[in-house]
Amino acid sequence: MIQPRSTAAHAAGTVAAPGVEDIAPGVPMFAQPVFFGSDEVMQVRPQSHTKLLAHYTMQRRKIYQDFSSSDSDMHYWVTPKTYWAQVWPAALVLAQHVIENGDGMSGKSCVELGCGMGLPGVCAAVKGASAVLMTDGEELAVKAAQLAADVNGVGERATADTLDWRRGVGEKTYDVVMASEALYDEANTTPFARTVGKLVAPGGRVLIGNRELPPARPYLEDFLRIAQEEEGLKLVSHERKTLKIDDDGWATVDGVKACEFGFPGDASEKEGTAFSMSSVDTVLVDM
Repeated sequence: MIQPRSTAAHAAGTVAAPGVEDIAPGVPMFAQPVFFGSDEVMQVRPQSHTKLLAHYTMQRRKIYQDFSSSDSDMHYWVTPKTYWAQVWPAALVLAQHVIENGDGMSGKSCVELGCGMGLPGVCAAVKGASAVLMTDGEELAVKAAQLAADVNGVGERATADTLDWRRGVGEKTYDVVMASEALYDEANTTPFARTVGKLVAPGGRVLIGNRELPPARPYLEDFLRIAQEEEGLKLVSHERKTLKIDDDGWATVDGVKACEFGFPGDASEKEGTAFSMSSVDTVLVDM
C-alpha cells in the first residue's frame, strides 16, 4: 500500500508523489490515492484538463500546419484524445473488484485493453499478478499508466505499451483479460468479443467493467452472447454497483468514498456532471 506524504493532501485526495514526472511539455502530473476500504492504490493523472487540451491542440496545429482555426474548433477535434485522463466509473468499479477479489490474481498474467490511466491493471499487480500489460491507443495514457505502476512499486511486473486492439493483438494469451468502458459502440461489440476470445488463455478469465448508459447496456448483452456463442466463454458472475459524484467532488462506490473526481488544476471546471450517478456492471466470464 502506498502511503501519501501529507495528511492534508491525503484528505484532499491529491498527492505530489516523488518520481512523478510530466508526461509531455506543459502537462504536469500528480499522484492521487484511490481508496478501496482499507486498501489504497495510487493513480497518476494530469493536474489540469485545460493544459492537457492545450497540449493536444498545439500538437494538432503543428501536424496539420493549421494556425488559423479557432481554439474552440481545435478543442472539438482533440477533446476525445483527452478521455483517457478522466476517472471513468467503470474503471473505478472494476479496480475495486480486482482489489476485493484479488486472491485470484496471484501469479497470473494479465492484459488490460484501453487502460487509460491503468488503475485496474495496477491493482492486479498490487494483488500479486506476475505480469501485467496495460495497453491503450493513446501514447500519453500509456506513459501515465507506467508512472502509476512505478509509483505503486509494481513497475517491474506491470508495464504499459501502445496498442489499439482494433488493429490486431498478436498471438500471446493471458490468464486474465480486463477492460472497462469498452462497449460504447455497436460496431466495436463483435470485434471486441472476438479479440477477448483470442487473448484469453484456456482456463483463463475475462473481467469487464461497463457503465449502464443507453445504449451501452445492450452492447454488454450483445458482447456476452457473442462471447458465449462464438468464443466458448461462459458467464461466471454479474454484479452491479452504483457510482455517485458527491457534492464535494468525490466519487463514491455504493456510498463509500473512493477518490476525488475532478482535476485539481481546473477548479472552475464543472467536470463530472455526466457521471453524477452511474450504475456499473462488472462481468466475469471464463474460458
